[in-house]
Amino acid sequence: METNLHEPIDFNTIENETKNPNWTNQNLNEPFKQVYIPTWHNKPLEVPPVLMLADCNILTYQNITSIIAKQGTGKSSLCEAICASYLNTQTDTLGFKVDNECKGVIYIDSERTDVDVWNSFYRMCKRAEIQQFAEPKNVTIAGLRAVPRLKERLAKINDLLENNPCSLLLIDGAGDLVTDTNDLEQAIECRIWMRELTVKYKVSIITTLHPNPSTDKPRGHLGSELIRESECVFLAKQCEGETRILTSDFEHGKNRNNPNFKTAYQWSDEQKMFITADAENVFLNNSNSSSNPKKERTAKTTEFKPNQLNEDEHTNILNEVFSIHKEQSYADTWRNIKNSVYSISNKSMGDNKAKDFLAYYITKEKIIAINVPKKKTTYVLAGQTETEF
Repeated sequence: METNLHEPIDFNTIENETKNPNWTNQNLNEPFKQVYIPTWHNKPLEVPPVLMLADCNILTYQNITSIIAKQGTGKSSLCEAICASYLNTQTDTLGFKVDNECKGVIYIDSERTDVDVWNSFYRMCKRAEIQQFAEPKNVTIAGLRAVPRLKERLAKINDLLENNPCSLLLIDGAGDLVTDTNDLEQAIECRIWMRELTVKYKVSIITTLHPNPSTDKPRGHLGSELIRESECVFLAKQCEGETRILTSDFEHGKNRNNPNFKTAYQWSDEQKMFITADAENVFLNNSNSSSNPKKERTAKTTEFKPNQLNEDEHTNILNEVFSIHKEQSYADTWRNIKNSVYSISNKSMGDNKAKDFLAYYITKEKIIAINVPKKKTTYVLAGQTETEF
């Protein structure tokens, strides 16, 4: 088929040629060999999500997901848990699950010393219950701290992808892929380079980003470009004590595949690593406490509270909430409360206030939390029982 750069594409001709079962885009002459032109005969194969978190899809084939995390929030431990989930899905991998069709995982660390990188390897094996001296098959952890020059570092990553089976690439510290995170040209080039990796090597990428001081916004032009490219953006954040949350429900967060959600993990002195925590309890505790008294004082005159509604309004709200599903998750419950309060009372509220309302209803025993071992807590209207579902 002859194709001219300055002439329109003849879709009829392409449609006829693609009826040949041996046809691929490589049958196109330049300049369209790298251009995917969909027809009824060349639908790509459907592939399962590459990575799940708490049974929700957070990374699909040839896409990028970013995790924003300050130092000390355990971002490297999250990467270790992802690697461990590839090796063994039956252990505590902080809610992560790598698809079993994944060919392998490469974990790039450009910041830490060899000792720190080896300790990551050890914790990954311990989490995956890999015995000492047993080979963690098709998982490669690579410390690039001794490769200081950017050009050489990028070349090493390409070499690793060329020579190791990989469907999932973890880059712990995207800031090490540029010389200046505030250089827009470098940031755009880095974003394009990562996209090229996904196409050339057929991989999906998880990368971590540092936030700006005192904010949750990722640092520099690089952070802005990568969260724009990412299909999901999560924030790892420290809560009370040794507990952290991982959430897409924040100003710069997104999840193209699911509603926003949160998970939790906490440090275990006994196991010397992070373990999964009960996210619902973390959020309820946080909703009942104030970490910013100044905001509370300035909001007193306009703050919307449950006692501003009468009993009939509360009853109507609860009936509407549980008319959707009689048994609901934490996130579904507060979101439905938020919507029902507006429809019943015409009063709008933010997400945190909706969580406060849920905490209020639990305190008043109007909503009951059902705790089942090894399952997520669910919430029902008082007076109902599990047998009604």
